[in-house]
Amino acid sequence: MPHSPPAIGVRLASALGDRYVVEQEIGSGGMAIVFGARDVRHQRRVAIKVLRPELAAAFGEARFLREIHLAAGLQHPHILPIYDSGAGDGLLYYVMPLVEGEALSNRIARDGALPIDEAVRLAREIAGALGHAHERGIIHRDIKPDNVMLSGGHALVMDFGIARAAAGEDLRLTATGMTVGTPMYMSPEQALGSADVDARTDIYSLGCVLFEMLTGRQPFAGNSLQAILAQSITAPRPRVRKLRPEAPAALDDIVTTALAREPDDRYQAAGGFADALSGPWRGARPVRVGRRAAAVAACAVLLAAAVGGVWYSQGTAADAGGEDRVAVDARVIAVLPFTSTGGGGSNGEGVGEQLVDLLSMNLDGVGGIRVIAPQAVMRRWSTSAGPGGAIDREGAGAIGRALGAGSVLTGDIVTVGSTVRLSAELTSLAGSVLARAQADGSADSVLALVDSLSVRLLREVWSTSSPIPQLRVSALTTGSLPAMRAYLEGEAQLRRP
Repeated sequence: MPHSPPAIGVRLASALGDRYVVEQEIGSGGMAIVFGARDVRHQRRVAIKVLRPELAAAFGEARFLREIHLAAGLQHPHILPIYDSGAGDGLLYYVMPLVEGEALSNRIARDGALPIDEAVRLAREIAGALGHAHERGIIHRDIKPDNVMLSGGHALVMDFGIARAAAGEDLRLTATGMTVGTPMYMSPEQALGSADVDARTDIYSLGCVLFEMLTGRQPFAGNSLQAILAQSITAPRPRVRKLRPEAPAALDDIVTTALAREPDDRYQAAGGFADALSGPWRGARPVRVGRRAAAVAACAVLLAAAVGGVWYSQGTAADAGGEDRVAVDARVIAVLPFTSTGGGGSNGEGVGEQLVDLLSMNLDGVGGIRVIAPQAVMRRWSTSAGPGGAIDREGAGAIGRALGAGSVLTGDIVTVGSTVRLSAELTSLAGSVLARAQADGSADSVLALVDSLSVRLLREVWSTSSPIPQLRVSALTTGSLPAMRAYLEGEAQLRRP
């Protein structure tokens, strides 16, 4: 069944009618919708991938087209080529061949572990594609079975452009709840938001994919994204032979090397990974203990904050109370930066923008609420706010309207000595106040205050008798305001143009 709003297909067909005949939706995910189409000029079947509007607003047309242009220059037998790209009627899209076959993820879901020879061959092909891209300065950053097509028994890597554009803008979440960079396949340094992520992050991700092809399971599992990412950073490397005893020991060593915590302990180039997978799978260098293991372990506390503020699960809405349990206008919310006043000095300064991330994390998915991506909000707010970040109710409504929200959440944070007061107001685009809330407490308990404020807002817009789910931003990390700010200030800086 199609998952896209019908209007997107209609708009695409109207915008591209003289070049492509758009036929039907053939796929849908968190980032994009895929339509089957016919290329009128060349009389061939194609697939047109259209970014979801909220993600397109966060990317910006110029950056998206620039990165897709770079990705279109990749010419390799195991990279799905890009035929065309553009913008039309507010939509960003690119065109690929419509290949016969299936995603590697579908194959694993259906058949489980692949034959060892086939798994190794496919991993070699993917490594060859990555090596070609890396030599041209392009890192994929989201290698996973969903982004590998199997056609004619061979691997085709796709979506270089989207992942690259997203990484360039530090778009780690969107209003749809998707992720850019998938936690189950994400390297430790990418998970921790390292500024110097390089091609070795793709080698780690390919190691995860190869492990899954050989065992039918992802290397790290857990009941939450936090647990999965914490394992990838702190847990011992999983061994293929524990799940598949007949796998050669040398092949097990190769996979373990690719999955090393430290980039320096992995293969340093995709070509080296491919070479190790050639022949009888001998010559893999031993896995060394990472030199930064202690430092990485120390960052595990901050990881929880990063997970909470950055990665949203597609299952969040169901887990957090189902759909449509709030007033209609509260179902799509744009959280704007809070104003900050008072004599709190470094304790209060700058937290106003950071509350966008914290409140968005807490509210997104609860009772069917969808929160507009902080990246898109900050992009629009930075061009609309007056001196000092001031904005009136009319201006706030204009931002919400431009982003497709039904309401906007504004507020202020007042710091007096060691005490903080958070005040918030949720207003519909028509100007009616849907909810007001306030929370007071110590400057060292801001995360708990965010939980309290969120629950109080939800109480005023909750439209069913079912209980409001427990919110847990304060459980994700230390309650210390300085510690929270250290992470969130990094997020804010990475959003800067």
